Amino acid sequence: MTYQPTPENGQEWGQTVTLAHLSAIIRLASDAIISVDANQRLILFDKGAEQTFGYSAGEALGQPLDILLPPHLAGQFIYHIKRALQTGEAQIYKYPLTVGGTIRYFEARMVVSGPDEVLTIVCDISEQARLEQMKSDFINRAAHELRTPLTTAILMANLIQEGGTEEELRRYWGILNTELERQRNLVEELLKMGHLEGDAFLFSIAPLDLTATLEEALKAITPLANAKLLELSVGITPQLPLVNGDKSSLQQVFVNLLSNAIKFTPPGGAIRLLAFGETGGVVVQVHDTGIGIPPEDLPHLFSRFFRASNATRNEIPGSGVGLYTIKAIVEKLGGRVQVESRLHQGTTFEVWLPAAVH
Repeated sequence: MTYQPTPENGQEWGQTVTLAHLSAIIRLASDAIISVDANQRLILFDKGAEQTFGYSAGEALGQPLDILLPPHLAGQFIYHIKRALQTGEAQIYKYPLTVGGTIRYFEARMVVSGPDEVLTIVCDISEQARLEQMKSDFINRAAHELRTPLTTAILMANLIQEGGTEEELRRYWGILNTELERQRNLVEELLKMGHLEGDAFLFSIAPLDLTATLEEALKAITPLANAKLLELSVGITPQLPLVNGDKSSLQQVFVNLLSNAIKFTPPGGAIRLLAFGETGGVVVQVHDTGIGIPPEDLPHLFSRFFRASNATRNEIPGSGVGLYTIKAIVEKLGGRVQVESRLHQGTTFEVWLPAAVH
């Protein structure tokens, strides 16, 4: 029945608009919305539920709730529904479910919506769960990477205090300096990530000769490449266009990219740095002949805390924030960064920066 509101019945008018709004929300919601009665039979099954559970409304309505889920999950659902009816309090239940051969994570929020009736909204929280797992992994990695050099630094300090030959003391001081530098770099990465996320990071942007910045980055990483017997080649086009950039931040970008290339390339491999002008800007490419990146990892490579699966498997050290920071810096400068990789054959990172406006 269609209700025709009149000025005399404002209360009914408000009820009609509210119901219309609720109906529109239900139709537009991407989450699954279902409702069950006291017998756990489905009495509401929206479009989102059809996509989530793979049943049409015609197939699901009137059926018991346990048709939607494996028995152990259905039992938990029913338990929380009964709790909602008994206590009148909202219930939240999180669970994993294998969908199309992939484990996904869902959250069900249940609330009493009428006499002997419970409304449930089911949200896919897989991305949130993935990020939480990456955060947890990152904390463990960061703690390990801080603890290891700290333990070594303390040992070296004790040995220096005990004394030794001039050669021994020189070696102890060198190790101590290296380990403290490792800790400083990790802390700086974390601080820079925090500043970038909070928009507290300040750039000193000015027309910049990228050639000089690249040469300084190369000078910083050349000893690392030599130590691994890597071939390091450079091709920088003369008189590159100036770019609008922040010297310190861009130097960090290219030192990190070159350091990563060295880290993931076995001894005897090759690293190549190219820089050339392109319409409207400058392109810098860092090629390596390293272990490559699994195809399934590429979409997540610039995410916070993410590390490629083969890097973790091979126990190659890293914090999981370097590439995230690189992307954030480049994009704040109006540029872009992209990657191409073939497993066991190598990786190419490409950074494009806009030319300075004269």
